[in-house]
Amino acid sequence: MFAASRDEDPEGEFFRSIVDDQVFAAIEKLPEEYRLAVVLSDMEDLSYGEIAEVMGIPVGTVKSRLFRGRRQLQQQLYEYALEMGYISDAGEI
Repeated sequence: MFAASRDEDPEGEFFRSIVDDQVFAAIEKLPEEYRLAVVLSDMEDLSYGEIAEVMGIPVGTVKSRLFRGRRQLQQQLYEYALEMGYISDAGEI
């Protein structure tokens, strides 16, 4: 049970639900190490452990790169998210 909850990723679920051309373009702009982690997690649906194995890095580093990569995506896509109604003017990313 603990192992299953450790890999739950609601933020990744959100990103998978809104991927379109604008999001793909923003992903392409990410630094390689963040882009790879985000793609493997949010598009390929790999677990943290699987990503760590593919990238040859510790699970903690995977989580860090996902956090940082997603934050960069949020910053790049803020205006787009407003236009699409994913967030409101008063809302946070």
